[in-house]
Amino acid sequence: MHSSLRAVLFFTFAASVAAAQTSSAAGSVRVLPTSIDSLGSHSSWAKESHFPFALIADTKSELATKYGSQGGTRPYFKRTVFVVGKDGKVAYADTRFNALAQDGYDKLAAEIKRAKGA
Repeated sequence: MHSSLRAVLFFTFAASVAAAQTSSAAGSVRVLPTSIDSLGSHSSWAKESHFPFALIADTKSELATKYGSQGGTRPYFKRTVFVVGKDGKVAYADTRFNALAQDGYDKLAAEIKRAKGA
């Protein structure tokens, strides 16, 4: 079956690692963790940790602002997760992702599977 999923955009790092490791997120899913940290910071961290995905450096919070994930006056992003369909539209959004609760990961895996048409 042809996937209708384009990417999963994360403004929380823990969820991106979990999604990349789950079978439901394997294959055609592009995992895109995003943070305010610099490209240099990302490069060394990704190399040391052997991440199976690229990291987005949103140092000016432009992407986070577009997705409503900017943390206000703090220089951090809210923990949010977006599943983006092949058409570029958000198919699922969790604007209060709890990285410490299993149910958030279970819901995300189900939404990724649904978006892939599986």
